[in-house]
Amino acid sequence: MKIQFRPLFLGIFAALFTSCNDNDNLQNDDTLNVSCPSDCFTINMGNFSESNGSVCLLKEGKSIEQNIFSKANGYNLRSIIESASFYGNTALLMCGNEDKVAYIDRKTGKETATATTGIGLPRYAAINGIYAYVTCVNPSWTDTMGHITKINLTNFQVEKQVPIKGNPEHIVLHNKQLFISSGNAIYTYSLAKDTITSHIPHTQSNATLRYFATDMNNKLWCSYAHYDKWGNGSDCGLVCLNENDSAIDTTITLPFMNADGYIDVNKDKSKLYYLYSSDVVGGQNPEAQTAIYTFDFTSKTASSTPLCKGYGFYGFNVDPHTGNIYTANVNGFITNSIISIFNDKGDLLQTGLMAGVGTCRFYF
Repeated sequence: MKIQFRPLFLGIFAALFTSCNDNDNLQNDDTLNVSCPSDCFTINMGNFSESNGSVCLLKEGKSIEQNIFSKANGYNLRSIIESASFYGNTALLMCGNEDKVAYIDRKTGKETATATTGIGLPRYAAINGIYAYVTCVNPSWTDTMGHITKINLTNFQVEKQVPIKGNPEHIVLHNKQLFISSGNAIYTYSLAKDTITSHIPHTQSNATLRYFATDMNNKLWCSYAHYDKWGNGSDCGLVCLNENDSAIDTTITLPFMNADGYIDVNKDKSKLYYLYSSDVVGGQNPEAQTAIYTFDFTSKTASSTPLCKGYGFYGFNVDPHTGNIYTANVNGFITNSIISIFNDKGDLLQTGLMAGVGTCRFYF
């Protein structure tokens, strides 16, 4: 399995900002001028070698509030941040190389509890009631076994760890149970039984399941890729579960999907968005050409041309209120990222918004 940490490649020069299209009249400052009904909680993954992950807030009509954790707590997080989940006003930060889940106020960045540590390398979390279920990679980075960590969010203590084969990645709450992508299969976790109850293997034995999304009919889709022994991915696509969530009933190859397989959906969930990259983002070419393509859930067809394009996109998310797409040029994970925002037609609305190192996730 490809562990999606992105190391610093020494000797790469930081790329200068390059606009995602040729419109030079767009305002290039750090004020968010695009309509944003709620603050955008933004994850800057950071660089694995430097452990310089950070969190910033995008507020409409205001300059980006940078490094809210360090400003509120007087010290740096000292980790890379894989993702975030939310329990009321508390943001749970999955701190990959620090082997911990950190808890902060999503508005101020102030720590709200002592971090939960010693759980393995956390990737993603799903919240159900007072519990967080966290996917954790084996700390030895082997392919043999990871686990799901169940954390009580009233006291931030670990109540249970459930082994799962293949190192788990994404986890979502869907139809009153948890679904986990891990290795070659999608696993189901019964909340009633508090354990893994089944697994749904991909028909291709060497495929690795990656990220989930639901369509307008509440059907669950998951991206996949094929990885070689060096962690290089190719032959990517989507699978869809049947109406009973018991088996894969659709498999579709997407020739332009990149190896990470990150996906999101548009405002009405009629289309899925996915990333393309001409090279490894953060690899030897810090200015890899990137784009976002679309897949129509009704016709089950993918676009042959990108919705929007630019350089160095590592992740993206859709504002569910407006349908706008937020992404960033991570500039080789060496220097600050530059955020760009597109509408659902692919028009560039704003760019030049400077964030932290490795900007990759946007939460609304």
